[in-house]
Amino acid sequence: MTGSGWLSPSMDIGTTVPNLVGSQWGILTDIAYTTPGLQNQTFSEISHPNGLQIAITTTLTDALLNINFVIRNTSTTNTVSNLVLSDYFNFHPNGSLHSNQSTRQGTTRYLANCPAHIGTCNGVIYTTGNQSLSTFVSQGFVYGQRAPDAYATGYASGMPIGQQALFTQMANGIFNNQAGPVGPADSAGALAYNLGNLAPLQQTAFTFYKGLDVPTPEPAAWAMMSLGLILLVLRARRQRKQNLELARLRSRMDCVKQV
Repeated sequence: MTGSGWLSPSMDIGTTVPNLVGSQWGILTDIAYTTPGLQNQTFSEISHPNGLQIAITTTLTDALLNINFVIRNTSTTNTVSNLVLSDYFNFHPNGSLHSNQSTRQGTTRYLANCPAHIGTCNGVIYTTGNQSLSTFVSQGFVYGQRAPDAYATGYASGMPIGQQALFTQMANGIFNNQAGPVGPADSAGALAYNLGNLAPLQQTAFTFYKGLDVPTPEPAAWAMMSLGLILLVLRARRQRKQNLELARLRSRMDCVKQV
């Protein structure tokens, strides 16, 4: 594929230390907020020597990132064939510094459909964590605007003997189509979408959605919330009754004044 390679020149490769990954992409427009004073949307643009340009718009709404890629073939003569856009997801629900690589708590799986409370989608990488630990932050997920053409789950680091890091597999175009679950460990997932061919000066677009999935309260927490609501209702009823009594008293006083 013309213009292949990681879009980012630096990634942590399953660690917390940035590493150069040999990307050939360069920055055309540095990342910046689209509207001064508003910090919910950014725009940047990158290019590849072989004639591809990608405009990236990222929008944050609550705990959901909407990442839109507009991919353009700037060549006037060459067609880009078999354009594949992939997303690598290495999420740490209990924090990336939790213990060490072999005991990180993420469990990653591929689901054909999103859980109902997230919304409607086809094909999602979903990572859960150990909610009983104080380090737990949130569960996380990624999906595309349609079902993926390929997917994978595996290890980012701390792999069992004989296994290759998912990061390396993906860089080599390997997607194992294994749903998992993988973990708890430093687990990862990947999604791949074949966007077809781009004729000279043609463009196409694709959107990824990444988010935090804050767990619903436990039954005991729901019970406390219900008790709180009941107390609020009782207080509101008591206040309403007092207001009615005051209204009646004022009405009587008005009648006395009129007499």
